[in-house]
Amino acid sequence: MLKITEFLKTNFVNRAILLLLFSMVVYFLCMDVAFYFHNQSRTYTFISSKEEHTYSPFKDITMKLAMSDHPNHYFYLLTAEKFDEATNFSGVFFFVTPNMISVLHTFVSILCGKLFSSDSLNMRRLGVLLFVLRTWLDALDGVVFRARVKKRHVFFSQRGSSGYFVDAVADVISGVAMSIGLIIYLSRSWAKRHTELLPKSKSPENGSTTYTPNGSHQVVSKRRIILKVAVFGIMILLAAGLWDRFHDLYHHLLESPKASVEQQGRELVVLKSSMMWIIIWFWRILNAPELIEMMLAAILVDRVWEFLSWIIYAGPVAVCLLSVITEIHYHTVSSFIGKIPTVT
Repeated sequence: MLKITEFLKTNFVNRAILLLLFSMVVYFLCMDVAFYFHNQSRTYTFISSKEEHTYSPFKDITMKLAMSDHPNHYFYLLTAEKFDEATNFSGVFFFVTPNMISVLHTFVSILCGKLFSSDSLNMRRLGVLLFVLRTWLDALDGVVFRARVKKRHVFFSQRGSSGYFVDAVADVISGVAMSIGLIIYLSRSWAKRHTELLPKSKSPENGSTTYTPNGSHQVVSKRRIILKVAVFGIMILLAAGLWDRFHDLYHHLLESPKASVEQQGRELVVLKSSMMWIIIWFWRILNAPELIEMMLAAILVDRVWEFLSWIIYAGPVAVCLLSVITEIHYHTVSSFIGKIPTVT
C-alpha cells in the first residue's frame, strides 16, 4: 500500500496509468457478470453452423471463448472483429494470410523485448503499447482465418493445422523476447542500485572517490534474476499447457455434435452450473495470456521485480490447485453426462 501511495504522489502520468488499470478491471468484471447471465439463457451446446451477424462477446459461446483471458475476449478479439467488419480487411487484402500476420507480430514482439531492456521507464512503457499491438495482431490473424474458411465468429482451436503451429511458435518467441528484455533491464537496474547504495570513501593518496562493499545493502545477483524470470516463464508454459488440456477435454465433453438428446440436456445443465463457471473464471485469470498481461501492468507501474517476487510463488501453487479441482470436476461431470472421460 505504501508503494502504491508513493507511486500516486509522483506525477500525473502515474495516476492516469493506475486509473486506467482500475477502469479495465471494473470493465472486465462487469462484462463477466453480463457474460454469465447471458450464458444462463443459452439453449445450445454445440455450434454447427454460423449465421451472419455482427460480432458480440456474448453470442456463440464456446469453451475456448469462455475460458479466454479477459483482455482477449473483451478487447483484442472484440476490436479485431469490429475492425474486419468495418473494413472487410480479410476480403480486400485477400493476399495477406493469417500466417503472414503471425510473422509480423513475431517481429513486433522482438522489438518489444528490446524496449523492455531499456533503462528508461518511458521506453519500457512504449514496449507495453507495442506488445498490446502485437496481441491485437494475434487476435486479427484468427479473425482473418475464420473469415477465409467461412466460420466467422466460430471459436474452436484448429489443432494440427499449420496456423496452430505457427501461432504456438510465435507465442513462444514472444515470451522469450520479453524474458530476455526483462533480464537485461533487471540486471542493469540492480547493478546501478547497488552501486548507488555503496558507501563512498576518499582515497588517502589522491583524494579520489571509491566504492567499498557494505553487507547491510541487499545485493541481487544476475543468477537470481535469471532464475526468477525463468520460473515465471516455466509457470507461463505450465499454465498454457494445462489450459489447453482442460479446454480440449471440456470441448469434447460438452460440445459434441454426436451427443444424444438426453446427453445434450445434461451438457447444458453442466454448462450453466455455478461450479463450471467458477472453474472457467479462474482459468480466465490463470491462463498464460492473462499472466503476461499482469506482467505488462507491472512494467507500466515500474514494479516488475516486486511482481516477480510474488507471482513465482503464488502463481504455480494456484495453477496446480486449480488443475486438481478441474480434473476432479471433469471426471464428475463426465459420469453425470454418461460419457467416458478422454485422457490426453
